[in-house]
Amino acid sequence: MRVLVSLVTIVLLAAAGCATGDPEPAAPADGARIVRVVDGDTLIVRDDRGESTIRLLGIDTPESVKPDSPVECFGPEASERAKELLQVGAAVRVETDPSQDRVDEFGRTLAYVFVKLDTRSVNEHLVEEGFARVFISRGDPFRLESRFTALEATARDAERGIWGACRPAGAVSPWVEPNGRSCPASHPIKGNLPSRVYHQPGDPDFENTNPERCFGNAASAEAEGFRPVRRR
Repeated sequence: MRVLVSLVTIVLLAAAGCATGDPEPAAPADGARIVRVVDGDTLIVRDDRGESTIRLLGIDTPESVKPDSPVECFGPEASERAKELLQVGAAVRVETDPSQDRVDEFGRTLAYVFVKLDTRSVNEHLVEEGFARVFISRGDPFRLESRFTALEATARDAERGIWGACRPAGAVSPWVEPNGRSCPASHPIKGNLPSRVYHQPGDPDFENTNPERCFGNAASAEAEGFRPVRRR
């Protein structure tokens, strides 16, 4: 009987392991070192277990090396600044956020990255200096979202980096906060942060869209890194 129970237990444990799938890769250990900076928000580090690709959590920088995509305004500058902050060979601390997925859909570790004894992450520096926008990779706010958003607002008001160099003609006043699921008449365009898509009155699902940003016109939304919704 004991042998039978043991066999059943082993089978159940094996089935449970199969049901949960392969475990997510562990975050790089403290003492990981920079191998290469890919662009403004992506880098490769190495620790005792090998190399890992890190996507800086909570931020998005303009594209500079994405295949089949044009180089975006201030993309090269953001990439160069990231390389200055993340020198090849430098020791870094990689910190994930329990409120967010550990990895994204591309298998990259989502994390804050700290250099040496700096108590502020590289993610935070890039937002503060105007090289990056705040980005929510899924619906739940990340741990430092309010802090990052305040830094982004200060950089925008000071027209640092992308906020001064990449504002198109026709952009009006910056975004304002929504009132629940609605935007004020002065800023009727709804911006969705996780997708970086904006919805104008008359667009599909406009009424059902829960906005995180409200814009006065399309040019203003695009100046903040949003794109129009794909029409059916």
